[in-house]
Amino acid sequence: MIRKGIRSEINLWSKEGMRWLKGLNIPVINRGIEIMEKINECIKEIDKEIERIAVRYEEEIRILMSIPGIGRYSACMIISEIGEVDRFEDGEKLTSYAGLAAGIEKSGNITRYRGITREGNRYLRWILIEVVHIHIRIADSGITRLYKRVKEKKGKKKAIVASARKLCKAIYYMLKRKEEFKGKGGILIVGMR
Repeated sequence: MIRKGIRSEINLWSKEGMRWLKGLNIPVINRGIEIMEKINECIKEIDKEIERIAVRYEEEIRILMSIPGIGRYSACMIISEIGEVDRFEDGEKLTSYAGLAAGIEKSGNITRYRGITREGNRYLRWILIEVVHIHIRIADSGITRLYKRVKEKKGKKKAIVASARKLCKAIYYMLKRKEEFKGKGGILIVGMR
């Protein structure tokens, strides 16, 4: 394996690889390794702090992790960006908060729907889109079926956004009702009970 001009038969990013790099005794490489070790220590401290805080939201994390494609980190991020779900009147308000709502342009009797407004919480929008990319590959759900339908008609980008919008609404109702994701049979019936 050759990386950055250094030939090695081992993975340079493994513990064994780091020992090998240190053994080269090249000051620049040693300094880089020291910096990486400090960064890794900081990441471990941050992970511990996230876990300490996440204990208060175990039920919400469990509910969100029932959605294929959402892991612990994603669930924590979604919860931290939403805050208290009760502050939103309905799934549409949360979707708008995430910047996934369609822009509307009115002139007289004519109404035109534009792309998403992107006026909202960019971190929530980002994580929902990331989760959708995973979800559509591993799950057979209402979100995946929506993605496939929209992709055929309007393309991949619009399909991802439409799926993220549906996921956002589903998350709202799941958290409000304290219900887990409804597996292969489909997603929660958004907005109805």
